[in-house]
Amino acid sequence: MRAGCAAAALFAAFATGCGGHARAPGTIVFESDRSGRAAVYAVREDGSGLKKLLDLSDEAEVIWTRDGTKALVLAYPSYVFTPASRARRIIRLPGLASDNVPSWSPDDERLAFVTDHGDVVALNVTSGVRHRIAEGSNGFAVAWSPDGKRVLFIGESNDALYTAPARGGKRMRLLRLPGDVYPGALLQWSAGGKWISLFDANYFPATLNVVRADGTGLRLIARNARDAAWSPTGERIAFVGHRGVVVIDVAHARRRQLTRTPTTHYGNSGLAWSPDGQRIVYTRNALGPGDFHNQLWTVKVDSSDQRPVTQGFPDDGSDDPDVWVAGTVTGTPPPRLPLVALRGTHTIATSLPIVALAASGNRAAVAQGLGGPRDF
Repeated sequence: MRAGCAAAALFAAFATGCGGHARAPGTIVFESDRSGRAAVYAVREDGSGLKKLLDLSDEAEVIWTRDGTKALVLAYPSYVFTPASRARRIIRLPGLASDNVPSWSPDDERLAFVTDHGDVVALNVTSGVRHRIAEGSNGFAVAWSPDGKRVLFIGESNDALYTAPARGGKRMRLLRLPGDVYPGALLQWSAGGKWISLFDANYFPATLNVVRADGTGLRLIARNARDAAWSPTGERIAFVGHRGVVVIDVAHARRRQLTRTPTTHYGNSGLAWSPDGQRIVYTRNALGPGDFHNQLWTVKVDSSDQRPVTQGFPDDGSDDPDVWVAGTVTGTPPPRLPLVALRGTHTIATSLPIVALAASGNRAAVAQGLGGPRDF
């Protein structure tokens, strides 16, 4: 995980907040180095119930299942984390291509990934049995169809989008890619199975394209997207653009601007839908360009009720995609930051390096830590 960044995930758990204000379904799970050490935290959509779930090693990447019952942690070594029992099970991903991030199957039982030889494979996480789905991938993204029967990938020549049966078989070309589509584009299949999106996640400014699942009707949605996510029903796609969060009804080309806060590369990026499709979580740089003070915010899909989830101390933002999955999680209360009362001018001496400092009136909050990875 990049220092100072976070990735969020929402887990379905319906509740009602205080004072008659309806709390959106879910629990936000995000990565942050707020304590000086990278870790995964969970918090309710209204900002309450902050819990710490898991410490992370440097540059670790977390990929959650849709129901939130487990997560793949790409690290050295990689492991599957089960929040309910807090258990970690080492998992081998032999031959995993350096630029590929594995993808969970819809039934949460298999991982699809690309090997360094260009083979698309599926690994059963329980038995460890691996089988080849297809050959001839360029080594970047893979995506499952919503029914788990097919897998999507870009071919080794970087010029075409292919699909193949998940059980293995001959690949089929869906689309010859135009020259302005980055070959490392992130692939996403809409929940209804009707649409496929191609997002240039590692290229800035990124373009966002959509195409029908049969390979017809390719169209450009945005030229300066920071992130993109399909709605739970698959009829709409949200993206973060230069001027804020936008939602598009793909079939009818209807567009709605949800937020109007200008974005930066480290500003409004990362977003995901609530399980009921009524809210979107995104990362916002509240201080604007030139500063680095990110927070998680949510907004209704009608553009109303924008509010912060985290307070961003020292930083709870992300320039990485957020995810939103169904399930519940448990954790432990995080350590409380020390509050120091000051009279006039004083010097604060600490035993560990100070990674962040905030003051209000005559009080100061200090975050201490070494900032390095924990030795597992």
